[in-house]
Amino acid sequence: MIAEWRYRRAVYRGLLKVHPEIELEVREHASQHRTSGRPWMIEGFDNTQSADICSQLAAMGVEVNEAEFLKRAEEVPGPKEIALEWLEHVSIKDGYTPFHLELAARALWRKWAVEMPSVESASDEIEEGLLKVVGGSGSPELALQTIERFGEFSEGYYRLAEAISEELPMRIWPWILDQYRAERTGERSVEEWLKAGEELIPVFPSRPILHAVLSRFAAANGADDIAKSHGEQAMETGGADVSYVLVEVALAFASLGEDGLATTFSERALVTSEDEQDEEAAEQAIRLVCERLGCASEAEERVHRAKKSRMEMTLAKRRNRRRKDKKGKGKRR
Repeated sequence: MIAEWRYRRAVYRGLLKVHPEIELEVREHASQHRTSGRPWMIEGFDNTQSADICSQLAAMGVEVNEAEFLKRAEEVPGPKEIALEWLEHVSIKDGYTPFHLELAARALWRKWAVEMPSVESASDEIEEGLLKVVGGSGSPELALQTIERFGEFSEGYYRLAEAISEELPMRIWPWILDQYRAERTGERSVEEWLKAGEELIPVFPSRPILHAVLSRFAAANGADDIAKSHGEQAMETGGADVSYVLVEVALAFASLGEDGLATTFSERALVTSEDEQDEEAAEQAIRLVCERLGCASEAEERVHRAKKSRMEMTLAKRRNRRRKDKKGKGKRR
């Protein structure tokens, strides 16, 4: 949930560019939270005084002071554990949720336990660096260095992978793989690179993405059987509705001459895209596939059709959400 929350916060702050429909949805949610008296669901407690956070916790039945918090912080990995302990003893009232406790614990850790490393506080630093990279004002090298520092106290790289996957508001692993591919491909043979990538599979937080990237890389370098195997595994392990995965697999299958699958996956990638980067990649994939098939003149029509399907799907989701909101209001009455 924290990754989704960070994503919405970044969109709300204008730090991540997304489709206008997605941004509208985020702002509608923000308006609902403000109306219902839960502004912390938008921004968290970063700009809230410690005393005010403690007052809100007291209203839930949690008495907190700095000395006791710091003592407990020395005994647990991070604020998430503290929030879980609070949850066992509180009375969740109207307007509060268990997520409220987690955001409060994270904020107090940042304010009181500044010198104590934790997965959660480190992910804040990584998020800040990555959003700067995305916005064009940050250095990819510095972001990678931050991740390396994160790994030093995150119980090894398995925990690092798991934590980054759970915490961050953007799909960081495709970005890391792109950096890795750009830096390492020239130093290693195709076989060595594929072996190194396959060794990541057991601990990688998003197997569909890894399989998709390996599929495209293998196809581009003539390893057809390996490319097909990874492409099929990408779709089997949950990649069928992830735009980034679909683009990678579509381009891999286009290189393999699997034109029908390449067409299907590239168009579905555009239907499921949620930000400008995904949209541009999906449109480019559609055009490349059409060019390969000798029907380049149909590319724009296919792009338009996929965008229309995406709009219809978005509107259907909004209608369903509004129906649920109305039902929820009826129950509260």
